[in-house]
Order: sequence, then C-alpha cells, then structure tokens
Amino acid sequence: MVNDPSLPAEQEMFPSFALPDHMGNTLDIAGFRQHRNLVLCFVKKPAAAASFLASLAANLGELEESEAAVVVVVLKSKPEAGQLKVELGIPFPVLADTGGEIVNRFCPGDISVYVTDRFREVFLALHGPEQAPDASSVLQRLAFIERQCPE
Repeated sequence: MVNDPSLPAEQEMFPSFALPDHMGNTLDIAGFRQHRNLVLCFVKKPAAAASFLASLAANLGELEESEAAVVVVVLKSKPEAGQLKVELGIPFPVLADTGGEIVNRFCPGDISVYVTDRFREVFLALHGPEQAPDASSVLQRLAFIERQCPE
C-alpha cells in the first residue's frame, strides 16, 4: 500500500494541471470543475495499464451515465501518446507528459488512478501494481458519488 503524504488522498482536492494531447491541444482539468466527475489515469508503463484502460473503454456507456470524464496521462511524447491511443483503442483523451513532471508527481508506481467528484474531491486513489485498479471499483465509486451529489 502506498502511503505518501505528497499524493492526493481521499477527501482531498486534486490539484489542477494542463497538458497537451497527441494533437497538441492543451487540456486543463480545471475546465471539468462543476461539470463532470473525473477518472484520472496516470501511466508510466502502458503495458501495466492496457487491461485496465480496455475495461474502462468497455464500460464507456456506464461512465457517460455517471457523467464522468476519463483522462489518461502518459509519460510519452505527443506522437507516442497518439500511437498509444490508437494501439490500445482508448476513446478518452490521452495527454502527453513529455518531461514527466505531472506523471511523476501523481504516480509512484506503474499506474495511478484517481476518481474525483465535480469539484475534484478525491473519492478513490489507487496506485499499482500494489493496488491494481479495476473498472468495477471505479464504477462503484462513481455510483457512490452520484448518490451523494445527484445534481
């Protein structure tokens, strides 16, 4: 279990960040505030995240029903992020963190997943490989958020 006080924990606010996608368009997660719940996936090793991202993609309808946006952040260049998006068939934005500042800040292992509400309060924080994320945990937490804040 990861117990690092510098990582956003449950009931804390997830800080804003902005990064480019594979096309060079900057996505700032602050733009989701008050509009969408977030599933933030930080990936250092794509092989460790492939099955999780595939299971999220397979549950796209449920994610949309829970008004959640999924954002994947990879330790790659923009072209490599685009290639990964195609190879894994990821229907979500894939952001390129070329220098690793954001991924290294929020991901102590191979993959980290945070589920936040519309105000970016963290409701779930998983860090793999020790706490391997799975789509059912994410969907359950999103359902919990919706029961707490149904607006």
